Amino acid sequence: MDHRYFETYLSVLRLGGISKSAARLNLTQSATSRRIQSLEEELDVKLFVPKGRGIEPTELALRLVPHAEAVVDAVERFRQAANPEKNLPIKLRVAATPQTIAATIAPLIPDLAASGVALSLIEAGGADIEDLVRQDVCDCGISSIPTFESGLQSKRLSPLHLHAYGSPRWDKSAKEHINLSELSEENLLLFTPDFQSRKIVDGAFQLMGQRPNIVYEGHSSLAILALASADVGVAILPSNIKSACSGPRVLFNNDPLSLDVTLIWRPISRRMDGIEAFFAKLSANHL
Repeated sequence: MDHRYFETYLSVLRLGGISKSAARLNLTQSATSRRIQSLEEELDVKLFVPKGRGIEPTELALRLVPHAEAVVDAVERFRQAANPEKNLPIKLRVAATPQTIAATIAPLIPDLAASGVALSLIEAGGADIEDLVRQDVCDCGISSIPTFESGLQSKRLSPLHLHAYGSPRWDKSAKEHINLSELSEENLLLFTPDFQSRKIVDGAFQLMGQRPNIVYEGHSSLAILALASADVGVAILPSNIKSACSGPRVLFNNDPLSLDVTLIWRPISRRMDGIEAFFAKLSANHL
């Protein structure tokens, strides 16, 4: 029995379908479907059943998850034991926003590789990272503090403050701080709602009972900053954004508007050695 069948079965189950799993595994959809069919035939069971235009796991498929994980883990340990002289790297799947990847993770990759940790990066919006970790699409993620209900483990790295960026003509650009209430009348340029920093901004405006005038929302900080420089509006972005201009720190009720940058992972992880090494590097570089 090919161990890759188990990897594919776990991927399809966690990602909720053939097409997403095929893209993640770099396979065609037909090849992904054949692996699932072959596993079902060898076991003489049904793991997935049609639902609408997609599929859903059977109760048996859900019960077999820990056994499939044990098979995949055993194969990897066998490879490492069979080739101890090769000193195979620890493979760590990390989910993070594009900004975190560029500003924080990328500079650490050479040191991590030298210490035997090979990163596989998954780009995602901050609000989606908790789900990706919970579904085991990645081993860990850099996000905000997870909800209690998620059951995830976490270690806090640092606060990430939000700043307001405008064109040189913006009369508040030279201020050190600015209250969010002062930005309620501005044309705002923001990340899309799937970014954690955007959720922080939306929540603060909601608590103030105000509806901001959002003229642009997007995924690219470069595009948002370019529009701010062109005087289209005022951008509210996290401080890890690389920008040639400076902007006042945004306050809410006289406190900095920020989110806690946190490393999160599932309580039972086969990659704890890699996660601990990754956290040590992040902490040493003062995220």
